[in-house]
Amino acid sequence: FLDTPEPVLALIRTPADATHGDTLLALFNLGHDAVNLELPQAPQTIAVDGHGFEGARREGQRFTLPAY
Repeated sequence: FLDTPEPVLALIRTPADATHGDTLLALFNLGHDAVNLELPQAPQTIAVDGHGFEGARREGQRFTLPAY
């Protein structure tokens, strides 16, 4: 888990064997309002489709997460 202010839950999941799979950054806004969040420790990522969470954006190390 990454240290983030409430109401954001953030985690990085890496495969046990780095040669089999990608690192996954998961960010969840559990609040009623949109959140802008700076995560300097966030790895480079690409957006994953088909998860049902729409509207999140990344600009460098700044993330915008829509309300829950």
